[in-house]
Amino acid sequence: MNEEGTFAQELYQRFRQTNTIHWNLEQVVIVTTEDKLRLCLQNAIDRLDAKRKWWTPLATLLTLVLALTTTEFKDQFTIPAATWQAIFLILTGASLIWAVVAIWKAIRVKISIESIVSEIKQQPTEKLSQMAKQ
Repeated sequence: MNEEGTFAQELYQRFRQTNTIHWNLEQVVIVTTEDKLRLCLQNAIDRLDAKRKWWTPLATLLTLVLALTTTEFKDQFTIPAATWQAIFLILTGASLIWAVVAIWKAIRVKISIESIVSEIKQQPTEKLSQMAKQ
């Protein structure tokens, strides 16, 4: 006998020795259009991107804080040292605000397989009523 036949016989023997078999054959079928599926998946990708967009502002903030704490500003290119320091302070403040906003958005984003599937299953009238509440 070939290996497939031996494997099938072994599997059959093990099934016969099993006292209980659990069947989980319930299925839910979702019928939708391609454009709705594309929109739902694009929305999911956008939410996943929002969860990762905090890295850049935080790295920029840390770089500017490090530069501020370790640099002795000097007159360069006809710009006084105090102006350089002010530029770095303003950039650090802007980066701080950017980082806080990005982290806040990342924390607020909730995404899972279930949320994507429920969005695909959602009726157009349900979606419109939810959009109206926001």
